[in-house]
Amino acid sequence: MTRGDEELHLLLVDGDNLLHRLRGGRDEGGLAWLLPRLRASLPGGCTAIVMLDGHPDPGQASRSRVAPGVEIHHSGRIDGDGAILELLNDRSFPDRAKTAVITDDRSLADRARRIGGVTRRLDWLRDRLDRPLAPRPGGP
Repeated sequence: MTRGDEELHLLLVDGDNLLHRLRGGRDEGGLAWLLPRLRASLPGGCTAIVMLDGHPDPGQASRSRVAPGVEIHHSGRIDGDGAILELLNDRSFPDRAKTAVITDDRSLADRARRIGGVTRRLDWLRDRLDRPLAPRPGGP
């Protein structure tokens, strides 16, 4: 674990960047694969927002809680990078230091650091996602 990971409260995940890297693109199968692994891999006390570019499918909410500690947001009319930066900028300055933007997009990472966020590369999250899923209490 990188120094300071235990102090992270929020992960803002560049979802399209991550899904393209890990699964070759964004589709329902990729999201179904990602979400349980993301939930299981979160540092203690941390939540995650997976930002996807564009609008959701008709009839779906632009923001949804899909698991305890995990939300999916669609960026709507702005691009996903801009939406991630808005979420980061809306946090108090001290809370930005406890918020990690997860991306391999160098420009997004640079802008996030300039406004007080921390960044992690996709490899950081991929290593966490590759850990075996722990069985759920009371589950099979």
